[in-house]
Amino acid sequence: MITEDFSQALQIGQAAPDFLLRDTDGNDRSLSDFADAPFLVVIFTCNHCPYVLGSDARLEAVIARFKDQGVAFVGINANDATRYPQDSYELMQKRAPTLGYTYLHDPSQQVTKNYGAQVTPEFFILDPDRILCWHGTIDDSPREASGATTRWLEDALEGLTNSGELNRQTTPVQGCSVKWLEAH
Repeated sequence: MITEDFSQALQIGQAAPDFLLRDTDGNDRSLSDFADAPFLVVIFTCNHCPYVLGSDARLEAVIARFKDQGVAFVGINANDATRYPQDSYELMQKRAPTLGYTYLHDPSQQVTKNYGAQVTPEFFILDPDRILCWHGTIDDSPREASGATTRWLEDALEGLTNSGELNRQTTPVQGCSVKWLEAH
């Protein structure tokens, strides 16, 4: 799924909504837990989406490159685990050690709605004041590395950490739709 409809998303220049979500170690985490990081990359992700799995190695390389510059990364999984059991908290706990970021669970999906995330993986870069400065995806082919002709996330982080400037503030997002809870 490819979308360029950012009408529901947190807009560039807006303050990021705070959250209080459980990590895979059982600890409650909020934005303030990442206060020391000059930039925070919030990734809406999951365990099973082929776009997420297809971009894992590239994301790992981006994290390795920018971790020493103090950039923090946090993943949020909001998928309905009743209909998609592979996205359960227990399976998040099994996947977490393979990831280079803090992995949070959003079972109510409220945080995901507050950010306006639509797909997995979807990235939001927050500045030191936790204002949204970039929104998009890792590159133009998150599912298949060999098809990538861009480095959108990496270019954004490079611009922010080097000069504080961005060539672009948004990109189309591409991935699996967030698996919303069914209305009861």
